[in-house]
Amino acid sequence: MRNYTGIFFTSFATLLLELTLTRAFSVSWYYHFGFLIISTALLGFGAAGSYLALQKEPEENKNLPPFRAKLSLAFAISVMLGYAIFQAFPFNPFAVLESKTQFIKLLLFYFFAILPFFFSGLIIASLLKESPTQIPKLYMYDLVGGGLSCMLFPFVISFFELGGTISIVSVFGLLSAISFSYKSKNVLPYAILTVFLVIFSFFANNIFPIAVSVEKLEELVDKKPIYSASNAISLIEVYEMAGKERGPNYVDSLRCITFDKGTAATEMLDLRPDVTIFVKNLQDTAKLADTVRLLSACAYTNKINPKVLIIGSGGGEEVFHGLYFGASKMVAVEINPLINDLVMNKMDDYVGHLFQQKQVELYTEDARSYIRRSPEKFDIIVAIHTISNAAMASGAMSLAENYVLTQEAFEEYWNHLTENGVLFFTRPPAQVPRLVCTLRKVMEQQGISNFSQHFIISPKGILCKKSPFTSPEIAEAEKRMGYNPEDSLSFKKIKYSPLHADTSNIFYAILHTPSLDELYLSKPESLVPATDDMPFFNHRFKWLKLEISQVKALFQLKTDVWTELEIRPVAEILLLILFVQSFFLAGIFILLPAFWRRKKGEKRAFYGLYFAGIGLGFILLEMVFLQKYTLFIGQPIYTYAIVLASLLIFTGIGSYFLPKITEKYPQFPRYHIPILVIFILLYSLFLPYFFEYTLEYSLISRLLLSVFSLFPIGILLGMAFPIGMSKLSSPQSIAFAWAINSFFTVIGTILALMIGMAWGFNVVIMSAIIAYSLAWIGKTL
Repeated sequence: MRNYTGIFFTSFATLLLELTLTRAFSVSWYYHFGFLIISTALLGFGAAGSYLALQKEPEENKNLPPFRAKLSLAFAISVMLGYAIFQAFPFNPFAVLESKTQFIKLLLFYFFAILPFFFSGLIIASLLKESPTQIPKLYMYDLVGGGLSCMLFPFVISFFELGGTISIVSVFGLLSAISFSYKSKNVLPYAILTVFLVIFSFFANNIFPIAVSVEKLEELVDKKPIYSASNAISLIEVYEMAGKERGPNYVDSLRCITFDKGTAATEMLDLRPDVTIFVKNLQDTAKLADTVRLLSACAYTNKINPKVLIIGSGGGEEVFHGLYFGASKMVAVEINPLINDLVMNKMDDYVGHLFQQKQVELYTEDARSYIRRSPEKFDIIVAIHTISNAAMASGAMSLAENYVLTQEAFEEYWNHLTENGVLFFTRPPAQVPRLVCTLRKVMEQQGISNFSQHFIISPKGILCKKSPFTSPEIAEAEKRMGYNPEDSLSFKKIKYSPLHADTSNIFYAILHTPSLDELYLSKPESLVPATDDMPFFNHRFKWLKLEISQVKALFQLKTDVWTELEIRPVAEILLLILFVQSFFLAGIFILLPAFWRRKKGEKRAFYGLYFAGIGLGFILLEMVFLQKYTLFIGQPIYTYAIVLASLLIFTGIGSYFLPKITEKYPQFPRYHIPILVIFILLYSLFLPYFFEYTLEYSLISRLLLSVFSLFPIGILLGMAFPIGMSKLSSPQSIAFAWAINSFFTVIGTILALMIGMAWGFNVVIMSAIIAYSLAWIGKTL
């Protein structure tokens, strides 16, 4: 049992570390770099397998448990030491080509990021190598430990925050050491250290505050937050800001809510003592110039007592606008529960009880999930600066995907508008053309051809009306956007309207071209609408158009990094670099050592195809399931906990029951992969229908249905690895198989996103089927 409990605690600690570092790197740098830890972790695992494949067989195994206890201690120490070094020596990843110091810090990061995963990989791989007959059961404890870690992660990080969760990771590493040293004299020191770290976990976040790249907090560098909280998807902090002049009786102090140390932000207006008094004073005294300062004002043109849907309500500024313009009902949807707790409870008095008004309904949910279940129609649907990096990032498995801005999403918005309803969406200027293309595509499907009469476009957003705008409506909306016919410079406030159309403008071309496909081909950046199958709205740069000069420029940034990131192909370049880096590093540290000591007589094709195929196929499917279930469940924090945990636990159960099934059906291993491929095809065909017919159920019901639906595929996925291991004849071969499986899992994490961004997640599913088919061919050779 000490081996089973030891591998359970090791796996639990390893997955918890991976998830925690993903969040930490997202906060310290940018979301793109949170993804880095996946390939780094698997690289450490694979290198451990190759190291074991190089080792000579010991004459006896009696010294292995104490050795694994020491490895567990080394894991716990390296976790704490590495995190402390990350905070003591923060670096700017976008300046590694500009500064030798930053490059040295990058190497330091890699070493200490890989080290704990190397130690845990040694523990797990050595157990598999030592006890080949117990692999199904060991693999089960390994996967169940990782699955429970994923399930508990949201609660652990919410309670202990980042620094405390790192300490908890070390606690579980020490529990592994206690398991391996059971009945030995070393148990007591390990137990004492464990108790110390448990106590330390309650204070660790204050002792190890997260260090952040300076450029992320340029405006707030000298300020201290008055409040902070974190969960599995974000760290929020509230800063007291100086008052801003916004018009008569609208001089307010301001609280700024930042996400992940400056990645995104939202404002809270000082509406004390009560928002109704504030609104009444403003209505009595405001002039047009004041109205212009209310960003969503144009959406309320010619609207009397409208019903409004606000996507991403944040600190409530758009809700305040709705009260000012007399909205009869406002449905505010915000995905982050920390924000909603802030405005509804902790700082409810500061916002003048804004969300307690009878016109306001607040929901903690993904907007797509809400609107797909809602039978209501709205006069106005507003989404102001719903930056997907902050709203949807659930860690490593998400790279700026956004189901709120896909073509299918806008079809649903359109169908939830009243006859004269309007959409008002704002985005960074570089993304507005793609937004217009998406809406034109939706209108084409609705049988609308006079697109140009439905749009008024400003530099940062679009106002789109379900019916054509009338001339008085256009004139009034333009004024509310800041256009003044008497001011020759104010024409910059309007990029397109039926009354003011610049024929050289990209928006004019989008709305008047007879063929959008020809327009797509003529532009260097992608304007093709994002879809639910390819939800990467921010993926604007074409893969074949990337140049070396863009790569160099990205890693030589000195100032204004955040602005630069909005206009550069960051995700594309980083994925390509990660793929090349992972391929070469994994090849050097995993494949070459493993092949060096490959046992003579073993089938090279068997290794190369079977363990490569099942490693690649599994990670591709895992990535797809995380994406697909995100839209169904509607809460990234639960998607990660439930979907990933269910997959890992069910694969563990499948591994555990494999010997019993094989005993009863000896031919089952031969047909396992064909059966698995059939199940994958069935899932890809019927899962969308399953989601559609059950979407109206409550969140709890959808979570339970998600777990239930993953059970069959999880059981089958868990059998592939032990089936392959049962065919190996030497401990070195087992270590080699572990290494090659890890290598292709490293590559697969990056390939899944690259394929998804280029061709969609359905192609990722087909790639997984091909990978498993190659594994089946390898097994039959």
